[in-house]
Amino acid sequence: MAYMHVKATVDDVDEWRADFEGYHSRRAEYGGQRYQLFQSTDSPNDIVVLIEFDEEANARAWNDYLVDEGELTEPQMRDVEISYLDLTDQKTLSPV
Repeated sequence: MAYMHVKATVDDVDEWRADFEGYHSRRAEYGGQRYQLFQSTDSPNDIVVLIEFDEEANARAWNDYLVDEGELTEPQMRDVEISYLDLTDQKTLSPV
């Protein structure tokens, strides 16, 4: 699995989310499996999205598609930072 980590500021979270959700089936065509959406408690228009893909090449292809469609630019998103991650460890913590 590979992950696409997107950090951005959006103009309107609800509008952005509706647009984001409209791409679920298209994202799945690019190997998207699931996502997590985080919103800053201090600044609600600052968001982080962690999208799981079947492989990094598909995550990068998804990004290329979004760039070609103009979906990572104004007016909805600005200060966009994208990185690609591999999961190297995951543990469930329990009290000692």
